Formats: sequence, structure tokens, C-alpha cells
Amino acid sequence: MSLRAFLSYSFQDEGFVARISHLLKKQSGIEPFFYAHEKRTGNWDNFLTENIKVCDVFVYIAGAQPGHTQAEEVDWFFRLFQDAHKRTLLVRIPGGSVDHFPKPGKFDPVTVEKGEIRGEILDPAENIARQIFEQVTRSYWTPLDGVPLGYPFAYEKDIIGAYLKDTLDTHFLELGCPPNWPKVFKYLSERPGDYYHLPDETQKEIQTKLGGFGPDSAEVVVDARVGVQGVKSLALPEARPRQLHWYPRPGAMELRVGILVSGGIAPGINAVIDGIVKRHELYQQQTGKRYALSIKGYRDGLMGLAAEGSVREPLTLTSKVVDRQAEMGGSLLTTSRWDAFVEAGPDERDQLLSGILEKLWDIDILYMIGGDGSMRAAHAIWKKAHATKRKRPLSVIGIPKTMDNDILWVWQSFGFPSAVDKAREAALHLHTEAKSNPRLCVLQLFGSDSGFVAAHVGLASGVCDAVLIPEVEYTMEGLFTHLKARLEERYHTNPHALVVMAETAIPLDALDYIKGLKGSEPPDDDLKDLQIELSEREATEIVKFFNHDRRVRGQTPDDLRTGGLKIVKEVLQKMIKRRMSGEYWQHFRVFTSEPRHLIRSVPPSSSEVIFAERLGALAVDNAMAGYSDFMVSQWLTEYVLVPLELAILGRKRVPPDGIFWKSVLASTEQPPDMVRRRPAAFRAAAAADSTLSA
Repeated sequence: MSLRAFLSYSFQDEGFVARISHLLKKQSGIEPFFYAHEKRTGNWDNFLTENIKVCDVFVYIAGAQPGHTQAEEVDWFFRLFQDAHKRTLLVRIPGGSVDHFPKPGKFDPVTVEKGEIRGEILDPAENIARQIFEQVTRSYWTPLDGVPLGYPFAYEKDIIGAYLKDTLDTHFLELGCPPNWPKVFKYLSERPGDYYHLPDETQKEIQTKLGGFGPDSAEVVVDARVGVQGVKSLALPEARPRQLHWYPRPGAMELRVGILVSGGIAPGINAVIDGIVKRHELYQQQTGKRYALSIKGYRDGLMGLAAEGSVREPLTLTSKVVDRQAEMGGSLLTTSRWDAFVEAGPDERDQLLSGILEKLWDIDILYMIGGDGSMRAAHAIWKKAHATKRKRPLSVIGIPKTMDNDILWVWQSFGFPSAVDKAREAALHLHTEAKSNPRLCVLQLFGSDSGFVAAHVGLASGVCDAVLIPEVEYTMEGLFTHLKARLEERYHTNPHALVVMAETAIPLDALDYIKGLKGSEPPDDDLKDLQIELSEREATEIVKFFNHDRRVRGQTPDDLRTGGLKIVKEVLQKMIKRRMSGEYWQHFRVFTSEPRHLIRSVPPSSSEVIFAERLGALAVDNAMAGYSDFMVSQWLTEYVLVPLELAILGRKRVPPDGIFWKSVLASTEQPPDMVRRRPAAFRAAAAADSTLSA
């Protein structure tokens, strides 16, 4: 059980304490209580006292002046506990004083001025958090992975708005967002490229082949809107070839490169690999081959690297190996999904990162092609490598790959247009099927946390009667009411309907329809007739989904996907039979289709091949120049370097109030609000932490 630590602070220090709270939450064995948001509810006095009652240690964070509320907290604490002085830890933040604290604590006071501990230079907030943790738990501090808690943002404009303010909101600091606009890390290029000593004409020829060099100062503003105050201060480095190089290091006779693909496949992966390999060979050729080039293609993604013991022998990649692969679908490097990083606790995660770095001991540059989870892992790997005294510095570069189009700061991911085209084709064919042999079809598409594919298909096909996405709540009652009207309208012609469903667009009242859910109230007769059987694993995953605020971390569990689809399909089937009058509807069928694997395995289009090749080449250009811990992307009309610290601040989602979603609603004619409650609805929601009864 975690030790509960109450953080007492003055409101003027709230932002700094928010960061301390986040850093403590990233450790095992401690649960900090930080009340920045509860104080705004209007009923927070009682809330504070209740949490003081259950705390194990009272952490008094002393700023320059104690706050009025902070003085009350001390008073409450010493009245509640006879041994209060044994439970108290005094912390003096820079510029603060503990002189006004009434009684000494059991622990040694934590005092930080210069941000240094055991010879390591740390951020002051991390320094304080580390000392608090080690004093009260008597445990060792686990190195931080730099990954925020949850998904703070879902839209780039929200990030821009947050960082244009004088200070970042406390809520975002507590989740782990950097307090200032992140910058791309860069090793200082101590020397020009190896070709610099060559004659001017030769240099011009090289530049002609590599492309025009760009200065490090070239940046791209992140917001094209005119009149947004301060927006020019928010920019990303332009992705260009550079004149000054970091790799290969002085005196190095070899440059070792690694490439891996993580997550599912997407059209264009092979083009990225092709771009990386051929660009590296071009650099080697243009510098007179004074160093050997080794490019390893790691198999089975991060799971392969994290596996205990030896890994499968990497592929040796050359232009001959990758030749003619760019136009092909799939991935010439086998990939896999790796949930261990997402699900592991701090200590286990640190061990996983250490194991990965051991297998990368001889690598100079690692290119990771993957989705939002892979970008988080890439940042954590780089942070771990950067904090470790390695003989070889490791640069980590992310290349975004997502069928869901849900990575922040990616204008449109490669593979996404092909996925939409193929899914649109499937929707048109299924519409023909459902219309010719009157039925209702539920087409399930990608969308682990966002509905971009489903929404695009709904708008592009023009044949959908409803689009269900995870960003927009609905109930089975609301969905049925809408579809019932559509079916009845078409009764005298050919009654049919097509529903497009993102894989985690699970109805709000899903728990009401699971038969045998332990802890739920006995259903009334009407609800009992509508309940369906799910496997124990399917029910468990749906319950877990509701426990996590109806959000998926990482990939979508198969049982969640199948369970959600069963509920939509089978409950609609029962509702049609029981609630639509007439013999005809007793035999009306609902069927499903899940063409996800067919969609993501198609070859990339010509434009996607070109786009993916450019991402691979630009990743190499900037890795060679010493940039690291970045994701190469296209933003607005330019190619840019996005700090991974910025790219992992959330998952991009469809804005429900945006013009795009409103256009989808206009196309399907579904109501904007399909949350229609039955009289006894949501009773089973109280059982969100229960499992199926035996």
C-alpha cells in the first residue's frame, strides 16, 4: 500500500508544488495529495480535513510567506494527531523559510537552493521531490522517464493556448507537462561536415545532392492564425540538411544505426525505411567513405528488444536490401505491439528501459517508427540513455506512424489517406449489400482513442446513417431511436442502415446490457430481455474501460473491441425485434464487418511513398547534425522537428464542437446528442469495478 503524503503549501507556490506532486506520482510507494483543483469547488475545507485525517505524513512546503490556508492546515493537523511532530516533514523551497513553522518534524528538513544532489545537477522541483521521497519512504528514487500522466491534451490549438499564457496551468504541470515550451535537444556540432575541407566546387556538388543547407536558427511558427498574441514565440525547428555534423564522432571509424518499427503496420513504413537507409549511404558516399556504415533493422519492434535473453538477429539493411520495397505494403521489419511499457510500474519500467539500452550498447542513432505509445517509449529511452554514462552517446529519433491519425503535431500521418480510401470502399460495398438484401450493418474501423478514420469514412462515403466515435458519447437508446426512424422511413422501399463504429466507441450504457455483471441491480423485465452474454474477458475489459474514464492507454485490447461490437450489434438486434411493430421486423437482421487488417495492409499511394521517403531522409539529415529526442513531421506546410517531450503531451482527437464533426453529422443526419436515457439506465454503472458472477 502506498504511503499517503499531504502537501501543504502557499497558493503563490502552487505551480512549483504541482511539479513536485507530479514527480512523486511517478514513483512507487507514495501517493501525494495535491488539492489545486478541489479548492475551486467551493466545498474544499471539509475535503482538506478529510484528506489530512488519512495522511501518513504531512509535508509542509515553506515558501517566502505562509498562506492563510496553509496555517489552518497546520492547525488541523496538530489537532488531529497527537504524534503530529513525528509525521511532519519540513521542506524549504528556494527563497523560503521554515522559521514560522510551529514545531519541528521527525525528519531532517529538506532544503534546496542550487538544485544539486549527490553530484547530480537536477531541476529544483525534482531535487525536492527526490529528497521527500527518499526521506519518507526510505526507498531509492527511480529515474524519471519523462512521460506525462495520462493524455493532458487532445488538440494542438489547446497546447498553443496553454503555452501562450504567462504561466502554464497548474493542472498541466501536475500531469507532467514541461513548464516552458520544449526545445529540441542538440549536441553541439563541434566541426563542419567531413566534406568541408574539399574544394568549393566539390562542396557545391555535395550540397546539390544533399539539398540546400539550413541554419539551426530557421524555425516554423506553429500557428498560422493572424493576431494571436505572442504566437511567434512558439515555433519548431525547420527540418533541413545541415552544414555542421555531429556524426560520425571525431576519430570514429564506424557509424552504427538502428531502425525498428513498433505497433501495427501502415502503408508507407517501407518507404520510411528506404529513405533512412539510402540517405545514410548518400552521406557516407559524399564524405569519401572515411567511415564504415552499419544499419541494423531490429525485428519484432520494442517487444523484441525488451525480451529477456538474446534477441532475434537484426537484419543488415543496405540499399540493395530495401530496393523496390518502398512501394510495398506492410513492413520489411517485423513489428509488434508492446503494452509492457504502458502497463508497468515505475521500477519495472526503469528495468525494461535498462534492458533495451543494453541491447543498443553499440548503436549511435536509433530511428523508431511508431505511434503515440512508441513516441513515449522513444522519449523514455533517450532520457534514460542521456542520464546514463555511456561510451557511445545515443540519438533517438521518432518517425510518426498511425492509422488512427492520433499523434499530436502531425498534419496527416502517412498511411491514413490510404486507410480512409480503403475503408470508404468497404463502406460503399457494405451499403450495397445491406440495401440489396435489407439489413442493418455495423462496420467497425480503427480508432483506439480517436475517431478520425470512422469520421472521414462517414463524410467521404455519404452512405452512413450513423458514425460512432470515442470522442462523442451516445447510448444504445439514443442510437436505436435514430436508426428506428431511418428504417421506418425506408420501409416501403428497401429498409437498411449502415453504422460506422470506431473500435472504442462503446455506448455510455454498455454496462446495463451485460448479463450477469456482479454487483449490478437486478434488471427490470424490459432490460433483462435486452441483456446479452459476453465472455468473462470481454466483460472485464469493458469494466476496465469505464474505470479508466472510457479511455484506452496503448493498443485496444481484442476483448474490448469484440465486446463493444457485440453490445452494439446484438442489443440493436433485440431492440428492433422487441420495439418495432410488425412481423417484418421480427426477421430483420443486423450483421457486422471488421476489415481493419485488410485496410492497413494495402500498398501506399504515390503521394504517401513520397511523403514517407522525405520523413526518413529528413530524420537522417538532422540526426547527423546532432539533433536528438525529436519527431520529424509535417506541420502546416513545412517539415519540422517536434521535441518528443511536446509530441507526447496527449493523443489527438476529433473536436466534437469543430466544423469537421458538424459536417459528419450533416452527412449522416444523426442528432448531435444521442445520449438518450431509459428510466433505469446507468444502474449498472455502479458496478464498474466488478466482474462477471460465476
